[in-house]
Amino acid sequence: MRKIGIVLLLLLISSQTTFAGDDQLTKIVNFLLDYSPGKAHFYQRFTPVGNARLLVEEEGTVYFKIPKCTKWEYLVPFRKNYLVCNSKAYYWLKGSRVGEIMEVKDLLDIFSLDFSKYKVSSVKNWVVMVPKRSSDLKVVRLKKDNFVRVEVVTSVGKYYFHFSNFEKIGSEDKFKLPTKVVFK
Repeated sequence: MRKIGIVLLLLLISSQTTFAGDDQLTKIVNFLLDYSPGKAHFYQRFTPVGNARLLVEEEGTVYFKIPKCTKWEYLVPFRKNYLVCNSKAYYWLKGSRVGEIMEVKDLLDIFSLDFSKYKVSSVKNWVVMVPKRSSDLKVVRLKKDNFVRVEVVTSVGKYYFHFSNFEKIGSEDKFKLPTKVVFK
């Protein structure tokens, strides 16, 4: 279950702004920039390839500082955290004294606004992004209406994200690592 969360997070991480002048993508980018640094509630669901009856649902709060950092605080089904800044991802469970460090490479984070490695098009009010080169990531679809929605298809399964209740935050303390956790 934790590995699925790590894969999910890693599918949502990268670095700088470059995108084709697609109207829907521009709408999403401008919306996120208006709230940075900010936070939003997220709901995600994952269905693995070959097991459509297994559905993993998680939710919590995502904090984002465009384009540098994203912090995911999962509340359901259990409390866990990911902090991704630049090329490193940090993972720890709430109350734990030990965490993990992972290198982050070649991944997509809608909060980094780096779409340069993807062919971008619009289909029925959805932004569709396909990697320009072979990858575990197969396709990403984004939509901004009353919410920001993201669908990600990978070689291991399909992810769905629903982001809502966006708020601007004043402090950047959420992007600091906990001092009582040792990362290995």
